[in-house]
Amino acid sequence: MGFVAAGVLAALGLIIAVIIGALIWKKRASGARSPDYTPAQTKEQSDASSNSSNSTNNDRCDPIAEKLMKQTE
Repeated sequence: MGFVAAGVLAALGLIIAVIIGALIWKKRASGARSPDYTPAQTKEQSDASSNSSNSTNNDRCDPIAEKLMKQTE
């Protein structure tokens, strides 16, 4: 009888832990943030703002390739 009760309690504890974990994961995945949250500027954002060339973030390449592209123009 004691083993059955321990098994049932362990199963209930596991189910509760899974439910709590799923709720925490869902809250974090939904992007819930505090109202004063401001994302930090990434390296790409700061490079793009200081970059004076005609390239955009989507078509940026390394400096050697960029130099070769300018030579062919």
